[in-house]
Order: sequence, then structure tokens, then C-alpha cells
Amino acid sequence: MQIDACKEANPSITLSYTASSNQYGNKTGNRLFIPANVFRKGFNVPQPTNRKHPIHINYGYADTDSIHIRLPEGYSVEGLPRPIELQSKFGRFHSGIRVQEKEIVVVHQLFMRKGVYKPGEYTAFLDFRKQVAEQYNGKIILKKE
Repeated sequence: MQIDACKEANPSITLSYTASSNQYGNKTGNRLFIPANVFRKGFNVPQPTNRKHPIHINYGYADTDSIHIRLPEGYSVEGLPRPIELQSKFGRFHSGIRVQEKEIVVVHQLFMRKGVYKPGEYTAFLDFRKQVAEQYNGKIILKKE
């Protein structure tokens, strides 16, 4: 693992590492279902409620995940999550996925804005988080050749 810290006006941390697993996806028949972003399983969507108090996002942040998945021998790509661009008053989200030779490259970029939002905006806040969570939980489908 390599950790690079940038201690400037906009600080950042970059973690680079390689992981290997024979148990990464679920096999059903001749198909293999692989999570697009196993690192964001904990991205939650709060339960809808009749909100009475403002929404507080105490600090803004930006997260970028770049994931490279090597295709297993004898498999080809059958299905990929659709790329998406989201813009909202709460933030932005970009999801891109492409195949390069024998590798799938997934890029997820989330920017959450700091702010205080009216209780009536809670449904829009939940919708934004739900769309982001759906992308994080997307599946890559591989088929045995």
C-alpha cells in the first residue's frame, strides 16, 4: 500500500493498493456477477421521514475511487452499469466504466457540498443519495466464453 498526503490549501490523501481475490463475485450458471465498487458498501441512504429540522452537511468532501478489475481467464463482459452524471444542490456525482483490453476500469467521483438545507429539501437529498448508492452497488456481468 502506498499513501500520499497533500497538505496544501485543499488537503487530500491518495491510497494506492492492489488486492487479489478468488471470491470477489457471485457465480450463477455461466455468469459471474461482480460488484462495481466493493469499497462503498457502507454508503447509506437515510429512511424517508417527515423532517422538521434542517439538513446539516457539516463539511464538504470529495471522494474518487478508481478501480481496475482484471478479467478472469475465459470470461468476457456481458453487461456494465450505465455511466451517469448527477448534479444537485447537495453535490455532484460522476460514474464511468470502460473496458480496456483485459481490464475493466471503474471511476466514481462524489463531491458533497457543505451547507444547511431546508427540511422540505429532504426528499431531493434522499433521491441524490439513492442514485449514488445505486451506482456504487452496480453489478458487472461477465459470461464464460
